[in-house]
Amino acid sequence: VHLPDASELERLSPGSLDDVVRVLLMHQYENWPMLREGIQQLDLVSSRWFKESSFSFRLQHNPGRMKSTTADVSKKGMASRTCFLCPRSLPPEQKGLHAGDFILLANPFPIFRNHLTIAHIEHRPQQMAPSLEAGLHLARALGERYTLFYNGPECGASAPDHMHFQAGESTFLPINSERSALKAAFGQRLFHGEGLDIWSVAEGFRTMVWVEGHDGERILKALSRIDKAYRNVSGVAWESGKEPMLNLMIRHGTTGWEVSLFLRKKHRPERYFSEGEEKVLFSPGAVDMAGTCILPRAEDYQRLTSKELKAFFQEVSLPETEFLLLSESIKTEVSCGQFL
Repeated sequence: VHLPDASELERLSPGSLDDVVRVLLMHQYENWPMLREGIQQLDLVSSRWFKESSFSFRLQHNPGRMKSTTADVSKKGMASRTCFLCPRSLPPEQKGLHAGDFILLANPFPIFRNHLTIAHIEHRPQQMAPSLEAGLHLARALGERYTLFYNGPECGASAPDHMHFQAGESTFLPINSERSALKAAFGQRLFHGEGLDIWSVAEGFRTMVWVEGHDGERILKALSRIDKAYRNVSGVAWESGKEPMLNLMIRHGTTGWEVSLFLRKKHRPERYFSEGEEKVLFSPGAVDMAGTCILPRAEDYQRLTSKELKAFFQEVSLPETEFLLLSESIKTEVSCGQFL
């Protein structure tokens, strides 16, 4: 299959990648047995829901995600394996769509049927800032049917040594349909002006910052200010070469971009490392933070309670005391004259 090379991401029109991605996924399903088996396994996935007043969580029992959930992301673990996202390491059956500095690939261990991994063509560390503009353009080109997401190197990325995004079905992520209700019940508007809105949202489980608007340049400036404020609160200096712990979601629709930042304190809850009956294999990434919680073990899926899930989210999310400080810092940063 010959797919176009989109060398200028910013020139791609909204939704222009949707049709060619459909071709790619169909081709891979028909010609790559590993992917076909992964998608067929989704028919065996079980789901149940926890409902809160203004939001909800879907629990998904997905044994096919065991490898990702238990990935060894230590320096020693990464040094002992070949990078599975480097182009030279891809299986012969795996084909991709070249878009700028990224390659769109079908994920052979899917959470949903149209699950993409979007890997940088170079082997470089998982860092959001250098690729954020590309992420905005890719989300727009994929269209509103897809949500693009990013897991920080210490927040769910199973390949923190290779920069990549992922993308999947927007309807599969509960938070996409709950934004208005969450704003009304728990939101604080931090900035409003000229088609740009910034919100902070804390509903007892997660702490989030949302940036919405139709001007990509202003969104990038806002995210830069938010990053500065988050570094001040979390104590992660630029000089460290690290980024504050977070997960990111980007969706583009008729009203422009919706960017969600899930602010993190820890990678995994302590019970992930427990032994015996206390152990729960829950390693939250962006999809989990967006409301679909992936549990590869049946025993965890069957016994996990809403109270326990809330405790896990509170354990890995930025505490509300620090979140309040961050919200005030963001207001200060974005009110600076240079931002406008």
